[in-house]
Parts: sequence; C-alpha cells; structure tokens
Amino acid sequence: MSYAVLFAGERSLTAKLEMRLKKLIPINEPLTITGAVARKTRKVIECVAAISLNDGTIVAEGKATQFVIDVNQKNPGKSNE
Repeated sequence: MSYAVLFAGERSLTAKLEMRLKKLIPINEPLTITGAVARKTRKVIECVAAISLNDGTIVAEGKATQFVIDVNQKNPGKSNE
C-alpha cells in the first residue's frame, strides 16, 4: 500500500495496517495484487488493497492508515524554529 502513496506523489509512514485472509491461497497459483488510495487528507492517507486469484476470487483484503511526512523537515513532530 505504500507504493500507492508513492505513486500519488506523497511520502508516508504506516500508522495502522489490517489484513484479512478470506480463503486459503493455493501453492504455485498466480496472484493479482492491487492497491489504491481510498481517502487523502493533508496529514493522513487511507489505502486499501486486495489479493485475488486469476479467476477474480478475492483471497485477502487489507487497509492501512498512513501519516504523510515532510521529507524536508529536519525534526518530525517538532517545529523548525
């Protein structure tokens, strides 16, 4: 899900990550993994992801809350006075 944030042009740190396995995943079965930004505010980005089999059956789902970080700020969480 971090790649979805990067492709949206932001840098972030994962604050919360939830994954749910819905079905057992067969060994040696090709999988499709998708991820997207679901909601974005100035400081928080919420992402969703899914893993599915080739027939479209979703075998796992996830969501994450990520804090947007400013890579130019020297001390995150403190003012740069």
